[in-house]
Amino acid sequence: MENLLPPETNLLAQPAGQLLDAFGAGKASPGSGSAAAMMGLLAVKLIRTVCLKSLEKKPDRELEVILRHILEQLADTESALVAIFEKDAREFDEIVRL
Repeated sequence: MENLLPPETNLLAQPAGQLLDAFGAGKASPGSGSAAAMMGLLAVKLIRTVCLKSLEKKPDRELEVILRHILEQLADTESALVAIFEKDAREFDEIVRL
């Protein structure tokens, strides 16, 4: 089976179907570490949506502060998960080639 995504590919920039095909292609990479990071990214996006929808409802000041704090934390978490996702795919691919 040919390599579906070249090693230099930005995996998260790929269409969902192509990325899923890459996960199911029987290759070592992307693998379980990248899949776990991707699930974390999906959770971040869903939590962000809940926070933003809650803010649209004009919550009281205390809840608004909490929601905005969560949004700030999510930004840091998302950045870390993106880095982990790409790093895992690249580094694991290198290890397998050894």
